[in-house]
Amino acid sequence: MGLPHCGVASIAARPPRVNLAAVRPGSPRAAHHANFLLPVSRLAALFRSATSANRAASANVPWLALDRALRLGVSFFVQLIVVRYLGPAGNGVLQIGLALSALCAAGVELGLDTIVKRELVRAPARAGALLGTALLLRAVVFVPGVLVFAWCAAHEGGMSRALTACLAVTVAIPLAQTPEAWLLATGRVPASVMTESAVFLLSAVARVSLVLGGAGLVAFGAVAAGETVCLGLGLAAIFTVCAADARRWRWDGALARTMLRDATPILLTTFAITVYRRIDVVILSHLLGDAAAGTYAAAVRLSEIGYVAPMILHNAWFPRLTQLHAAGSPEYRPALADYYRRMTWSGATYAAVITVAAPWLVRFLFGPAFAGAALPLAVHAWTAVFVAHGIARSQWLLLENRQIDGLWLSAGGAVVNVALNFLFVPRLGIAGAALAAVLALAVNLAALPLLTARTRAGWKLGWRAVFTRSP
Repeated sequence: MGLPHCGVASIAARPPRVNLAAVRPGSPRAAHHANFLLPVSRLAALFRSATSANRAASANVPWLALDRALRLGVSFFVQLIVVRYLGPAGNGVLQIGLALSALCAAGVELGLDTIVKRELVRAPARAGALLGTALLLRAVVFVPGVLVFAWCAAHEGGMSRALTACLAVTVAIPLAQTPEAWLLATGRVPASVMTESAVFLLSAVARVSLVLGGAGLVAFGAVAAGETVCLGLGLAAIFTVCAADARRWRWDGALARTMLRDATPILLTTFAITVYRRIDVVILSHLLGDAAAGTYAAAVRLSEIGYVAPMILHNAWFPRLTQLHAAGSPEYRPALADYYRRMTWSGATYAAVITVAAPWLVRFLFGPAFAGAALPLAVHAWTAVFVAHGIARSQWLLLENRQIDGLWLSAGGAVVNVALNFLFVPRLGIAGAALAAVLALAVNLAALPLLTARTRAGWKLGWRAVFTRSP
């Protein structure tokens, strides 16, 4: 659930400079500028200080930020056009199909992505075995994943067989992204960013062309399938150019067993997180219809923009924290605390801004047909706080080899999410689904860890770091 992730102005355009010296202190204009610039300056300082201690992170952040900014700006602009074109009902059908494919793709991914990146940092000489084994394991699971997707899609009245066939291809996204682990782990971020951005821009142009040509839902599914195929081919090509010995992919049975053992808790955790992000659209469709699901999906699309900054920080800090932990460095704990703090507050900054701006944003971006998305957006934006904190916690659980703790915490939260959706949606409508998402994440990250001594230690480390300067 998938982002994974606006006006018509270019994201590269430099914002106008404000002459603060010309603003009279105490005036309404001064207050306006202060209120606007304070969150921006804090967020800029956050990224500067987050990467100042790590040259690798500092070098990678601009590329990662460029990639996210490009996707954020272009994707949202294109999504805005598509959502307005399809309307609430059409958008609902498409988003239900994408939600089901994301759930199945989470199973095909097998939880291996983080494991492969970790091992590539620790033992780069084993790249061929790591990547080849991961690819073959995912290929074995792909066929059952497609069958499950087809079965689920058949029970959705709005999805045609042609649309189902197209979206089934997107279940292969984990296979297509296998080379990306090596590119990121070995510091070849620019190559990965440029390849994925090129594929992304082509698909964006295709979607706008479909709107201009008056195409139907199946055509949008075909573009999603084509994007998956092109992504796989592009990453494979750039990997072949950049890699040397690592290109000799091979199967390693012993390694496969080890990887599956370590990845199984992550797989189940990832699936639970995907349930968080996707199942609400499916439940809304069954309880309130496709139009309600489409309206809610539009709100969630806006809300999930808040996940971009934490993901940039995560990708930048991952190698440093892994190396500090492996070396037993005394800097590990303070760095981890700093990581928790910056991740969580980046989400909180975004949530506060969106809560205030939600009615205007929905009215301006989506128009009167989506007026019902304003309240769900204002509520759902607060998931950014817990998602950011959860990303940091998942890093800690992996490094401490406590994936099983992440499993039961996320599974418990997913169960709470589904239960709250069925409880709130009939009473509160689509706003109930947004409230269920926030509360379920709060239970996962702030309540369930208190149940055991093992998880209380991590809870104390994470939340104390958010509110104090103590490591």
